[in-house]
Amino acid sequence: NYNAINESVKNIQNLIPADISETARKFLDLNKVSMCVSHDKNASINEIQKNYEHINGKQISFGAKISPIDNIKEEISKSYRVRLPNNIESTVISGNPYAKSCIILDFNTDELNKTSIATINVLSRLLNRGSSIRGADNYESILNSKNIDLSFSADNNGLFVISECNNENLQYTMLLIKEKLKYPNFTLEEFNMAKEIIKETYKTETISPYKLGITKTSNCFGF
Repeated sequence: NYNAINESVKNIQNLIPADISETARKFLDLNKVSMCVSHDKNASINEIQKNYEHINGKQISFGAKISPIDNIKEEISKSYRVRLPNNIESTVISGNPYAKSCIILDFNTDELNKTSIATINVLSRLLNRGSSIRGADNYESILNSKNIDLSFSADNNGLFVISECNNENLQYTMLLIKEKLKYPNFTLEEFNMAKEIIKETYKTETISPYKLGITKTSNCFGF
């Protein structure tokens, strides 16, 4: 519906600063903000009353208590540099309870050079469907409960694993990666499901004019 797009563009172009400030005043009125104090479900009446007395009359802030500059200076003061065996210098900040670990594994091989893209896509999907020890649903439940982001992919150059997790779950994440590589969930049911999904993806994929060898288009929609 090009009319809707054109109308939206016209509305944006006709905006003036007063429109923005008027909208901000309408929706960003802190006088209308209400505070909710949450309690443990087993909290007693006395404990709830103490919580309300604790915040009563205190100034509520919606911003940081420490200015960004002071916060940055404080973090920098905790950092130190280390030189790794391969002569790469790394800056380390200790004492951060929310520190995350990033894992990137790259298994290069020439054996997949002549493998079809469809096969590669099916392989990538299967590798992200849990292991034979625990199914896909169980696997996803574990990743969510431990806040682990883990993905596998394959192409003609090899196999790749990327993960991000909390530091305390680093070793556990490595065990999950090892488990999936040694005991992949390569069942006939998963294989057939992966093939059907890949087929549907190809059927519904929008063909780009660049793939058809067209180098010039008359407008941004590629017509």
